[in-house]
Parts: sequence; structure tokens; C-alpha cells
Amino acid sequence: MNDLYEKITDQLLASVDDAGEWKPSWRRGSNALPYNWTTTKPYRGINIMMCWASAYVNGFSTSQWATFKQWGSVGGRIKRGSKGTTIIYYNITERMIDGKKVEIPVMKASTVFNMDQVDGVELPPPPVPLTEEQRIFNCESRLIHFKRQGMDLQHKGDRAFYRPSTDMVQMPEFREFFSAEHYYATAFHEAVHWTGHKSRLNRFARDLMPDLKGEDVRDEYAKEELVAELGAAFLCAELGIENAVRDDHAAYIKVWYQRLKSDKKLIIQAASAASRAVDFLNQPLENVKNEEAA
Repeated sequence: MNDLYEKITDQLLASVDDAGEWKPSWRRGSNALPYNWTTTKPYRGINIMMCWASAYVNGFSTSQWATFKQWGSVGGRIKRGSKGTTIIYYNITERMIDGKKVEIPVMKASTVFNMDQVDGVELPPPPVPLTEEQRIFNCESRLIHFKRQGMDLQHKGDRAFYRPSTDMVQMPEFREFFSAEHYYATAFHEAVHWTGHKSRLNRFARDLMPDLKGEDVRDEYAKEELVAELGAAFLCAELGIENAVRDDHAAYIKVWYQRLKSDKKLIIQAASAASRAVDFLNQPLENVKNEEAA
């Protein structure tokens, strides 16, 4: 298991090395949310990052992926010399623990190929591009959905943040941002933080382990920031807008690069948590009402 964590993280870091400063545009086909061509299911968690990184480094133009066997089942042939991209999946195994049968997920690795690496399969017609107005409308609709779930969004001040003690998201006024996409990408980052509250996904270590101090608190805070950054990227990709780059982007990437090198589980755990946060934010309102009534 530890070897697989290390393999995935090392491959992702190698892709970042090859790409230099990685700033993909979510409007490009290769940087939309990747999905499996044969099952039509979107990839989740770290698999999104692995497909994005591979597409960026190799110049792939599509977001469709599948295994060697799956491409073969629809008449596809992998082009000679093509190198696959590693993703992970989980098998469920049963074990007896203290006399009880327990289901345990076991992480496995698989290899997928982008449609650009395949002959014999017809490319899907490109989607009709959304106008700028349509993209912004979709972003605003999604933000309204979050607020209907109960997210307290207040516009004031000159800082964007989520405060767990009052369970409130603060954003500067819309006019304070240099673009609409910058506003929504920032709002999505804070919305992902909002999902971590103990009444929702209960992700904050200071609530779970109130005795944490010093370096441990800083580490947990840093992990939560990575979850929010990835979750915002997933939402931006889903809605087709640019994930606004932080002012301190170069330094920010450098910090995470070093952290990922030292903690091989971090990126996989953070990406998984980010996908769960996005699922929570995108859930139908009737699910929220049922949870409140329970």
C-alpha cells in the first residue's frame, strides 16, 4: 500500500517537473473533468489530478480515458509507443476482526490511455462552447445552490475566508475582484472549507482533536488548504471557468511540492476529501432537507 502511495505521488510530481509551472485552462478539452469513455463515469479524487497532469504534459486534447481492455472492447487500438497513465481504484475485501466480518477497501493501481492515443475509435463531436454569460450564470446558480443548503455568505471587508466558529463565509464585494472568474474560484475555495464543519463532513482536526498544538495544528491547516484548493479546481473544471491563480502562486506551488515529497499520502488523501466536499456541495436540496429533519 505504501509503495502505491509513493508511486502515484512520484508520478504526479514528475509530471509537474516536466510541465514547469502548471496552469492548465479548464476550458480546454483535456482539462475538463476526465471520464471513462466506456462506462461514461467521471474519475474522482487523485485520478482527476493524474489525468490532468498527463494530458498537460503530453498535449492530449480530450478528456476521455479507458484501459487497454476497455478500448479494445469498442474496437480501439492503442498506438505503438503510447505510455499509459496510472490511476487507482479500490477493491473490497472481507476480513474477520474480533470475530466480526468487516469490509475493507484495498487500493489497487490500473493504467488508462487517453483517446488521443487510440486508433479505431471515432472522436465525439466537440461540445458547443458556452458563452461567457452562460458560464457566469452557471457559476452564480451553483453559488445560490450552496446558499440554499445553508451556507452563510456575507459580502464585506477586503478578505475572503471561512470562519468555523461562526460557520460563516466572508467575501469582498464582487466589484473588488479583477474578474468574475476570480470571484467564483475564490468563493468555491471558501465553500469547500465550509463543508468541513463538524455539522457536515467534520474534517477539521481542531474539532476532532482539540488538544492539537503547534506544528500539528499548522500541518492540519495546510492539509485543509490543499483540500480547498483541489475542490475549487474540480468545481471550476466542472463549470468551465479558469481557476484563478493566487498572487503568490509560484511560492504556493513550491510549498506544496516540498510537502508532497515528504508526505506520500497527502495528495491522495486531499484529493479524495476534495471530491467528497464537491459531492456534498452538489447534492440535491432534498437530501439536505432530509439530513436537517433527521
